Amino acid sequence: MAFYRNQRDVTGECSAHGHAAETVFRELLKAEGYTVTDATMEEQRNHVDFIATRNNSNTRFDVKARKKISRQDNNYQDEFVWVEILNVRGDKGWVFGGADFIAFEREKDFLIVRRDKLADFIQKTCNLRKQAFHPSEALYCRYQRRGRQDCVTLITAEDLVKLTERTILKNVI
Repeated sequence: MAFYRNQRDVTGECSAHGHAAETVFRELLKAEGYTVTDATMEEQRNHVDFIATRNNSNTRFDVKARKKISRQDNNYQDEFVWVEILNVRGDKGWVFGGADFIAFEREKDFLIVRRDKLADFIQKTCNLRKQAFHPSEALYCRYQRRGRQDCVTLITAEDLVKLTERTILKNVI
């Protein structure tokens, strides 16, 4: 099956990793009794991976795979989370996209948070005027990758856990 791969993802590792997280999360939702349908291309451009339906209610999800702090790191980690404010083209990032919920993959589960609550947290907590020049310095401030128009920030996973509307879905697959 073909899936999106950014031109800067030279090895394809990042896109394959993201697609795998989406696949696992989709199966977990099905096990919870949801019917899951792929997002349209327009919805995908608005940061929605798929729509889950149960009891005539639709929920739009964007799934985020586990990340490294820096691409040079050897291992994925669960302590920190990258949040995209602007994407690589300078358009609105996924934190301001069309998903109702963001599902963050962790080693043993997915932490699901309301996207709008996360966006509010970012706007209140992060100092996006302060520029970090290395990924390890990006906690609660702006980081932009060389040659891109993106704006990302790093927050702690504990910040997500503290959001009032969140759910943890155990990975039993």
